[in-house]
Amino acid sequence: MRIADVSGFYSAVGGGVRSYVRQKFAMARRGGHDLTVIAPAARGGVEERPGGRIVWIAGPPMPFDATYHILWDRAAVWRALDTAAPDVVEGSSPWRGGWIAGRWPGRAVKALVFHQDVVAGYPFVLLDRAMSHAAIDTMFAGWWAWLRRLSAAFDVTVAGGDWLAARLAAHGIGNPIAVPLGIEACRFSPAKRDEGLRRALLAKCGAPPTASLLLAVGRFHPEKRYRTIIDGFAAARAARPDLALAIVGDGLTR
Repeated sequence: MRIADVSGFYSAVGGGVRSYVRQKFAMARRGGHDLTVIAPAARGGVEERPGGRIVWIAGPPMPFDATYHILWDRAAVWRALDTAAPDVVEGSSPWRGGWIAGRWPGRAVKALVFHQDVVAGYPFVLLDRAMSHAAIDTMFAGWWAWLRRLSAAFDVTVAGGDWLAARLAAHGIGNPIAVPLGIEACRFSPAKRDEGLRRALLAKCGAPPTASLLLAVGRFHPEKRYRTIIDGFAAARAARPDLALAIVGDGLTR
């Protein structure tokens, strides 16, 4: 099968999307599929990868993070899709990239892959102490109306969990189907721990070597809700003093 992923938020220097795409190429190669990822960059070009290729489309940098670029050139994206001749087209952004993918006139099954609930990721985090979630959703009725129009250009909307598919259905999003995403637990087994590093982190937390260490790793961004993690840890530690928490990363909420 030939698959084209129109990826609106890819950065070559890091981030979850890059990891997602790297694994996607590995799975495409393993399954005998041909994957074309179409992503924005400072300069255009084609980069061959085992399992397929990345087609870079030149675009302007995003105003808040210059490591990301905007997928703006519709004609260039459509030319890349024509060349790829995919059986399946994935629109991986609810913004410009998804709009371009959904309106490509070629013949293919089209899936809007819904990676992030923008309202839950931002307004819920900033406003939910002052307003109910229902009131916040009503405030962002324009966003939901846009997403309904966008999803109408696709055959299916793929959500990363049952709860998210149900939320999309409640807002009238077109044909939401849950494909649960998760982690490969074997990669994160405590059996892989470095005991010396663990003891060092516990010592930095002022905890003895016998304490249980909790570890959070990621970019420091409001949508990651590290305040919730810290508050939850504090509540747990009130009942279990032998806990320590280490948070690793960097970003806006340092």
